[in-house]
Amino acid sequence: MLPGMGESPLTPPAPARGLERRMIMEEHLLKVLHDLDFAREELQEANHAATATEHLLIMQLIEGIAKTRNDTNALLNAHIIDREKEK
Repeated sequence: MLPGMGESPLTPPAPARGLERRMIMEEHLLKVLHDLDFAREELQEANHAATATEHLLIMQLIEGIAKTRNDTNALLNAHIIDREKEK
């Protein structure tokens, strides 16, 4: 922070704690899952017009999305379980 200036706009907000942090994380993870589903659908559509080589690459991307989706879902479930324990 510069002398005579207010708080820098680059200063991150104070981190959320406990239940509030879990709820924020869960919201972001749900958004990620939605975006991954959208990306998978778009790649499946692109696959219809793909050459053989493009098809192979698109399938690798779709597999990567599936793995990322599974990992994201596991993290979300862990947060939900922890939140239930806190109640």
